[in-house]
Amino acid sequence: MVPAIGVVVDLSPSDPTACGWSVAPMIDRTDQHFRALVRIVAPRVRLYSEMAVATGSLHRLVRGEGPAQVAAQLAGTEPAAVVAAARVAADRGFDEINLNCGCPGPAALAGGYGAAAMRSPEAVADVVAALTSALALPVSVKCRISIHPERDQDDQLAELNAFVERVKAAGCRHFIVHARAAHLHGLSPRANRSVPPLSPHLVYAIADAHPSCRVEINGGVQTLAEGRAHRECSAVAAVMIGRAAYDDPLMLAGVDTPGRPRRAVLEETVEAMARYIDAQRDHGVAPWAVIRHMLGLPRGLPGGKRARQRLGALCHDASASGQAMAAAFREPLSPDAPKTGTSSRLEASSRPRQSSQP
Repeated sequence: MVPAIGVVVDLSPSDPTACGWSVAPMIDRTDQHFRALVRIVAPRVRLYSEMAVATGSLHRLVRGEGPAQVAAQLAGTEPAAVVAAARVAADRGFDEINLNCGCPGPAALAGGYGAAAMRSPEAVADVVAALTSALALPVSVKCRISIHPERDQDDQLAELNAFVERVKAAGCRHFIVHARAAHLHGLSPRANRSVPPLSPHLVYAIADAHPSCRVEINGGVQTLAEGRAHRECSAVAAVMIGRAAYDDPLMLAGVDTPGRPRRAVLEETVEAMARYIDAQRDHGVAPWAVIRHMLGLPRGLPGGKRARQRLGALCHDASASGQAMAAAFREPLSPDAPKTGTSSRLEASSRPRQSSQP
């Protein structure tokens, strides 16, 4: 049975297909409410659901952010189970199926899905072939550059190229590649996002070798400037940003409106989200389910810490309203320019900065 999702609010009619940016699927983060927030800030950015295991967590496949396109990320290696889950996703309004072949978590390792699936390109190809034959939706695959961090980069590139070749032959034309090798043993999922070194040149090489495919780079991108640098120096078609976008959603506004004052974007976003919170509450959605995704909005603004504290308190208030959320922003934030070292405008600098975070 499809779970209750609250009201669907048409936040943006824009078509994001031509956009070269996306927000990574993240468990407990990229649910329909965070996606609604991103749709307000950056209407053209491509969005993904939380990862849903085909045999057990389809409750994560929830739509509620309007008609704009969203892909469902599934995990699994049994074609019949993944196809069944994909049919559920299609019925719920998702317009693309993304197969997770990159998660290095212990549950994924035990279940043979996620990064562990890269051990068997044939099995991944079987799933992709089943999906493309059963549904009209496009299929994409998200993977790592390797599951053998001990190998040299020539071997890793050969391994990745063989994987892409086999899966492409099954019908996939869109690969999202995290530019780190996955440690299947000895590192936590969190450490797997920072300890393995970034090797973006391997993703560039795959983009060069497969011009008929849409190759998207993921991993370590902290700013739009860094993402643009990837696109300017390689054939990658798009850039996927993960936790940096969750921690600072306003950065994504620079995709469409670079140079706008952050405060102006914040004010518009808060106003729209206040309406969204009230609409969702009227349909039985607890305010905290939405407000918890907004804690990064005041990032870099004076009074931001106080605003964040007030928002945190509202997460524990079952009677919180959109107006109360707006007041939590309005009262602590001074109209002065942000602190020294923080730009008051979106994407003011074009120089990438070094980072090891996803």
